[in-house]
Amino acid sequence: EYLFGEFLVCPVTFPFVQKQKRTVYFPKGKDWIDFWSGERISGGVWREVPVEIGTLPLYVKAGSIVPTTEVAEYSAAQIGKPVTINVYSGADAKFSLCEDAGDGYGYEKGERSLIPMTWNEKKQTLTIGSRIGAFPGMPTVRTFVVKLPCGERTIQYSGKKIEIK
Repeated sequence: EYLFGEFLVCPVTFPFVQKQKRTVYFPKGKDWIDFWSGERISGGVWREVPVEIGTLPLYVKAGSIVPTTEVAEYSAAQIGKPVTINVYSGADAKFSLCEDAGDGYGYEKGERSLIPMTWNEKKQTLTIGSRIGAFPGMPTVRTFVVKLPCGERTIQYSGKKIEIK
């Protein structure tokens, strides 16, 4: 297993027919959340986890913000599609969503935008900060599907700071 950013990735290195469980160590100091089921596991323990065909054991560190989108074959297929902002509670978190035109090297010349995001665990509030920067063809409004511990909400983000409780 290895850490990849906020993820604990646990590859399966044996044939499924041999066994359907894998032993995973969950690093101490944080809780870990099963990416597929949402189950929370305390850190500092070894645990046998089920192995299924089609999904590998994958966990997200509590106190993480993870944006996701629909699967697409090329970047232009994402234009106009919502971005899902997944908040994994358990600690304060920060993330910056970087966007560009997706079709060249303009980002190297500063043609990009950053959208800062912070999760305040005590207040149970996600703050999506003011957009910094711009790029050609940048949408003026972005649809975010925000998944918080208490539920899901769809918002229209126009580049201005917004707080979601």
